[in-house]
Amino acid sequence: MRKLIAIVAAVLAIPVVQVGGTASAAAAPDFPPPARECSPSFRGILGGEAVAVFCDFGPTRFFRIVVDCESGYNRWREFGDGAATGFETSDAECRGGLLETARVGGYHVDWV
Repeated sequence: MRKLIAIVAAVLAIPVVQVGGTASAAAAPDFPPPARECSPSFRGILGGEAVAVFCDFGPTRFFRIVVDCESGYNRWREFGDGAATGFETSDAECRGGLLETARVGGYHVDWV
């Protein structure tokens, strides 16, 4: 009887685990997947947003982040500092003007 209850409980738990896995994927932001083995970190700053990227591996020893910034109808690019692969992060900030904030519209990693 105990084996039967354990089997029924295991069968009923399978769909719960699958549904839980798809719910977390749906909550991810709309940004493109990180390039190579890089992990981005987004944060809010005064008047905008900032992105920091850490890359474990890549085709070269150095990289930098390039961020597409948006504020109203204005669009521009900000370039992060050069960083060593596996050791440092490359940071870039999108700062708005006096009365408007800027946001990150997208990003990619430049391998230097």
